[in-house]
Amino acid sequence: MNTNDSSALDRRFFEMVVDFLGRADLVELRASMQERGYAILRNMIKPELLDELRGECWNLLESSGVERDFLMRQTANTPRRMVNVRCEEIRSQGRLIPALYQSVAFRRLFEVITRETFVECPYEPEQYIVNALFKSGHTHGWHWDDYKYGVNIAVETPDKESGGYVQLVPNTSWNRERPSVEEVLFSNQILSFRLEPGDVYILRTDTGLHRVSPINAGSRRIIVNMVWSTPEEVQTVTTHDTMEEIFA
Repeated sequence: MNTNDSSALDRRFFEMVVDFLGRADLVELRASMQERGYAILRNMIKPELLDELRGECWNLLESSGVERDFLMRQTANTPRRMVNVRCEEIRSQGRLIPALYQSVAFRRLFEVITRETFVECPYEPEQYIVNALFKSGHTHGWHWDDYKYGVNIAVETPDKESGGYVQLVPNTSWNRERPSVEEVLFSNQILSFRLEPGDVYILRTDTGLHRVSPINAGSRRIIVNMVWSTPEEVQTVTTHDTMEEIFA
């Protein structure tokens, strides 16, 4: 990407963030983050940019998408049935996604909502990924993540009767030695929410057990997932075995 293109994208992203802040309720977003472990930024990605992002995702999925179908032993054998594109392919072939990840304004917005400081995730494969559900039963099963927060951009989503919605149990913990998803689900309330294309949401993923429900036949769900880390996590997060298993 040349300097002029990079500067133009930076301006677009800055204007997008300013536009969103002009119509957002930061108090409510912060409260949702604190109380429910997630915050939804409705209609943040405007139609023109969303169309470009959708085109980039489809190009990446067609050229580099790999279908995964296995059970994740680290989260009590929950299913991973999806198509995804790794960070290194996105970095080499993509334009918008790498630029969004590097956008100071975009990252700063999530710092304001979470009251955290973010830096680039030191584990590069987790910085940004394209995840897609295309087939009946495709799902991203119950799991926790290594880093505290995940930021997700909804590019395509199913209608409300077709699955693909997010479910979350906040304020839980991941016992890596004896993971039990059922124990958490049976003793806590499950929160559920769905997305429209253009929505962005931030999720507390290290203490929030979460999943994407299976989709129905004929439906599609495409998400760009981004991860930054806090400065403390640069020193303390040393295990990435779930990501390594996904991309094995």
